[in-house]
Amino acid sequence: MSTSMPSESMFGRNYKVGYALLIMNVVLGCLAGIYNEALLKRYEIDSIWFQQTILYGWGVLFHGLALFLPYNSDPIRRNGFFAGYSPLIIFIIVLNSLFGICVGFVLKFLDNMVYVMAQSIILVVVTVVSSLILEFNPPYIFYACVFDVAASVFFYHRFRPIYDWIPPEDLDEISDGI
Repeated sequence: MSTSMPSESMFGRNYKVGYALLIMNVVLGCLAGIYNEALLKRYEIDSIWFQQTILYGWGVLFHGLALFLPYNSDPIRRNGFFAGYSPLIIFIIVLNSLFGICVGFVLKFLDNMVYVMAQSIILVVVTVVSSLILEFNPPYIFYACVFDVAASVFFYHRFRPIYDWIPPEDLDEISDGI
């Protein structure tokens, strides 16, 4: 019995393509987060609900276009759009929609760094809860990641300039008194 690592071409997988797609996903995700934050903060007069409707509208449009790709359209025509949906799937869709609304509020009223740090903290909490409930033993690298998340949160808030915490109208009063 061999304990060697699987070869690069095993099961027809190309790991280089996978890593390239992973890096592309990370870069595009970061750019999309920054762009969404800019869109939400640029137009102060628009309500957040209107802005989120526009952002979700673009998502519906592009995902709707993907339905017309050849490998997607045939099963939908045969079985219908909601084939295979269960109450659990509908619950997950609703949860993700509510999560998206929360993300919109964070990006509108806070900043992208708060969102990224919140994601990291949530990942740590979910892993800890999973280890307690599901008897999951996280690898040792997880503990280094917990330290990294804690240090990032500490340093971000410790060395953040004071003017980020003061509303813009109060900055004028402070600068007049100096």
